[in-house]
Amino acid sequence: MLSSVALFWSCQKDNGLKGSQSPTSSGDSITNKWKLVYNKNDNFTCLLAIGNSIIAGTDNITYPGGLYISSDSGNTWDTITNGLPDFVRISCLVAIGKDIYAGVPGLYRSSDTGKQWISISGDLSPYTITDIAISGNNILAATSRGVYVSKNDGKHWVQKNSGLSYYFSVYALAIKKDSIYATTDKGVFLSTDTCNTWTPINTGFPKNTMISSLVIKGNKFIAGAASGRIYTSNDNGLHWSNNGTKLNANVRSLIINGDSIYAVTNVYLYYSRDNGVKWDTLSNYGLSRINTYGSIAVSGHYIYAGATYGIWRKRL
Repeated sequence: MLSSVALFWSCQKDNGLKGSQSPTSSGDSITNKWKLVYNKNDNFTCLLAIGNSIIAGTDNITYPGGLYISSDSGNTWDTITNGLPDFVRISCLVAIGKDIYAGVPGLYRSSDTGKQWISISGDLSPYTITDIAISGNNILAATSRGVYVSKNDGKHWVQKNSGLSYYFSVYALAIKKDSIYATTDKGVFLSTDTCNTWTPINTGFPKNTMISSLVIKGNKFIAGAASGRIYTSNDNGLHWSNNGTKLNANVRSLIINGDSIYAVTNVYLYYSRDNGVKWDTLSNYGLSRINTYGSIAVSGHYIYAGATYGIWRKRL
């Protein structure tokens, strides 16, 4: 781990990757304030931490570019679009094993940290791709028109919406053992047969709750809603509860890093260190309030925020 809002969901998933960068002597490491490290008139919708690198995607299609990488804690950035179309709108970035997947629309994959991209779109319909997951030998794509599955490395795709509405946008995918979870306009759905059928698991949600993001931390499921509410489940998503926590806006993305969970909304960035019970803001200390935030990533000693007009960095 997904319609225009779908561009902002599922930009980074918890891959268990933790960079080994050392703190620098730049201003943010001394004052612990946010620092603008890439000042560019672009909308950074996706950030991905992989190894010691940060990869950033934008949704600007007015000029070539759209995908960038930094290997020095965000101090310098290079374009990495070899093999991609000249004008790309990055809707999601996901790292699974040694591979990076980029939704553009269409789906591309890189096995060398973005140096070269190959299309694995096959006959995939040109809907916005909001998230990617792997289940066995199957590639799963969450889109603005449900879930698509490829069993032959992207050559052929089949829509798998039995139990979902054709018109449901799917924003995030999460996998636990043989169970696949999808967040939609109408709550969370579960499949135990590789997306052939879907069952709603919405006990505890208000009716027709749009769930934008989902992460799994051990036995704890944490879901972010468009209403700003955070819901948790301790029984594999069968029952959901909210303790009154409500962030300021749509919870676009959730990521896990160690003991911390980070959340992105339109206006603020949040973190929790108690499995989503209490949330505190990360958005003061130098961040411009005029920005709309699209994504976050954590690498080494730093957290990065992708926003309108640039990328920001703060030491943890």
